[in-house]
Amino acid sequence: MQALLNWSSYDQISQLESSLSVQLLQMSVFSFDTFLHRGETNDARLARLRDRDIEALQQIPDLAQVFILHHDGYVREAALKQLDGSVGAPGCIYALFWRTNDWVPEVREAAHEALARALPQTSADVIVPALKAALPRIASWGRWSQAGPEMITALAQRDDVASALVDDIIQSEGAALTVVFRELCKTPKIDPQLERIFRTAHQPHIRAMALQTLLSGKARWPLLQRRKVWIDKPSGRSRMELQFQSRDITVDADVLGLLQRAVTDRASIVRKHALDGMIALRHDREMAHTLNALVAGLEDDPNIGVRSRVAFFQRKRREENP
Repeated sequence: MQALLNWSSYDQISQLESSLSVQLLQMSVFSFDTFLHRGETNDARLARLRDRDIEALQQIPDLAQVFILHHDGYVREAALKQLDGSVGAPGCIYALFWRTNDWVPEVREAAHEALARALPQTSADVIVPALKAALPRIASWGRWSQAGPEMITALAQRDDVASALVDDIIQSEGAALTVVFRELCKTPKIDPQLERIFRTAHQPHIRAMALQTLLSGKARWPLLQRRKVWIDKPSGRSRMELQFQSRDITVDADVLGLLQRAVTDRASIVRKHALDGMIALRHDREMAHTLNALVAGLEDDPNIGVRSRVAFFQRKRREENP
């Protein structure tokens, strides 16, 4: 099991969770099978074996990083209380995040205390892979207290962690970058990096999100709570929609420079966001001539979504300036 905690990338997290589930189930089945063969199903026997594991934990402190995944809540709590100092494996940091959603309240509290001790002494290289793995999952962690999201947000705002996350979303080709970008949007520390993200990020949707943030002047991120929106109230049809929070960004963007770069982007999603921005800015008289030229250059774009936005922009121009 220790080897499972040594993963270092987002792509390994599903394997980690499934392997841990299997191993923990095997541990539990093996233990109870042993009890049945010995006739040892009473609470005293269970307590004796629990005490045995806790004693082993005290004699071999390194077991703490494994025993935080123990099937017995008392042993998990003891292991968490024993963890101290920096953590060297991203898998262990993720396991600590996971334990903050434990079904035992005392274990959740011990996990928060262990993270408070470990995170300040743990390097960003260890934290970032665990954070990337946890962020897409925490919305479904129903036993979290408010301290959980606050801890994640504070961690993402740590200077070295924020810098490493920015570098990662620029360079990475992996999944879950959207949720990482949205988490970083909560802090103004990302604002000076937005143009660099737009110009150099490998993933088109990340370039598009950075462009949208710069053009609108607002950084947005989803809240954990969703709201119910009626589609047809008499027939009882509805859907749940994300709610967003936003803040004003702290940098002034070169809007025309961004748009000139965006309309030549190889990804249609970026060109569509550029046109959305130009539609919103169409009443700006100082930009009118440049915007008209940029839009005209996209009339024959191969993407139908881009062409429909071009047609909308030009139609609105004719209606508003007959």
